[in-house]
Amino acid sequence: MRTILQLSAFVSFVVAQFTAAHAHAATAVAAAPGKASVVPIPGNQNTYSLKAHSNRTNNPVTGPNTTVINSTGVAHAFNDVIVIKRLFWWDTTYKPAVAVIDQPKKNDAVSITSMSTNTVQGMAVVDPVNARLEAFGRVGEGAKGSAAGEAIDPYYVAPGTYSDYSFVIDQIELGTADVGDFAGVNFFATDSRFSDPLWFLSVVVSGPLSSKSDLVIGFASNPILALNDSNIVNNVRAAFNMQGQTATLNSFELFKTTYVVDQQITYSEGLKAGVEAVPEPGTLMLFGMGVIALVGYARPRGKELP
Repeated sequence: MRTILQLSAFVSFVVAQFTAAHAHAATAVAAAPGKASVVPIPGNQNTYSLKAHSNRTNNPVTGPNTTVINSTGVAHAFNDVIVIKRLFWWDTTYKPAVAVIDQPKKNDAVSITSMSTNTVQGMAVVDPVNARLEAFGRVGEGAKGSAAGEAIDPYYVAPGTYSDYSFVIDQIELGTADVGDFAGVNFFATDSRFSDPLWFLSVVVSGPLSSKSDLVIGFASNPILALNDSNIVNNVRAAFNMQGQTATLNSFELFKTTYVVDQQITYSEGLKAGVEAVPEPGTLMLFGMGVIALVGYARPRGKELP
């Protein structure tokens, strides 16, 4: 219970602080309730990786990664990268990123935050106790630059037929105001039997966001999941609601299917969130944008079939 309260307080403080300080900043939030039942096997893949990036490029020019807050208790590297992928499009790369890679899980939430002034911030969190991942990136009002976060959790999974494998997104928000703005999130899972992701969701927006049609949404999955990727894209778009220049999705089950694992594998889930604010020449005020991603693990779950 102590871990839950600490994490909730931390997340609430961060969101409240950003909202109060920068009323025009946008957010993107995704979460899955509860803790999925899985068949993990103890081993050195019970690890986590976190990355964060921030860089303010207008007055005052600050960054990259001016201030780093690292709760993991281990040293972090300063020259990593975060890549937000856009299916059937180009990628957006954030560098340098601060990173804590392949660290043993702890019995508490850990996080890494990068700040280049209070208006440009990136953050990532992993909470293995409550099966929760978070990533956050924000460029606030009056600033331009970039920010991003990434969280990944791999672990071993035993062979079995998981009849109720699903992924639930509690919330996503994306918002942009100017021609040079970008905001995007990636959600994905990997299976060590395959070189490509087991499944991958990308939701991004470039330039001013005025309708759901401005969202570029892509979903791809391995045939073993027997999912209809096109239908999932349509369902994701339909689930968004617009309010001004912000698109919000709440409590959405991305899919539910059967997942067959015929041997011990390394399974992982991850998320990324990134923003850029690059206003047109002559722009006097940047409204700001940002992304947060919080996600509960969509681990294999459900009873094994005979």
